[in-house]
Amino acid sequence: MLDFNHRPTPSEHISALIDHALQAERSGEQKRDYLGASRIGLPCERQLQFEYAGAPLDSGRAFTGQLLRVFEVGHALEDMAIRWLRAAGFTLITRKANGDQIGFSVAGARLRGHIDGVVTAVPASIALAVPMLWECKSMHNAS
Repeated sequence: MLDFNHRPTPSEHISALIDHALQAERSGEQKRDYLGASRIGLPCERQLQFEYAGAPLDSGRAFTGQLLRVFEVGHALEDMAIRWLRAAGFTLITRKANGDQIGFSVAGARLRGHIDGVVTAVPASIALAVPMLWECKSMHNAS
C-alpha cells in the first residue's frame, strides 16, 4: 500500500540519489557478449540462453541501486582482505603484470571469467598446498 503522506527522511533521500546514480552509471556500461563463469552450473539452461542472447530482464530482475552498493562494498572489503592476508604472511597474486585481473576465456570467448587471486605461498604454520585459487566472498552470510 502506498503512503502518499510519507516524506522521505534525509537518509532515505540521499540513499535514493546514490542508488539512482549507481544505476545510471551501470546503464552506461557496455553489455556483455559472453556468459560469466559464475553462471556455470545454473540449473536452468533456458535462463543461460536468454542471458547469452541479451534478452531484456524483467523489471523486477534488474540490479537495484541497493544491490549495486553491496557489490561496491564487496570490492572494498576484498582489497582489505588482500592486505590482511599479505600482512599475515601469505603470498597472493591478484593482478597480471599489466594490472589486469587474472582471467580465462573458453568456447571461442563465449564463456569468460576472472579470479580474485592465486595464493603462491602460505605461512609455514599452515599445511596447505599451493598454488591455490583465492576467491573472496565478503558480502555473504558466511562472510
